[in-house]
Amino acid sequence: MARKVVWTRTAWNDLELVAEFISRDSEYYATALVREARDAVRVANLGFSGFRNSENAKMSRW
Repeated sequence: MARKVVWTRTAWNDLELVAEFISRDSEYYATALVREARDAVRVANLGFSGFRNSENAKMSRW
């Protein structure tokens, strides 16, 4: 059974607070953190069914 990941307001606020803290040293890494978290939820919600072929399904950390 597939489950959908849904952001709660509290979770989003916490992520924003963490990003603000990180941005004191690096705006780049703060943005990257938010982007990675958002993309991870999108992939989880797709259940990898959104990939059309095995070449696109290759995931890279970078």
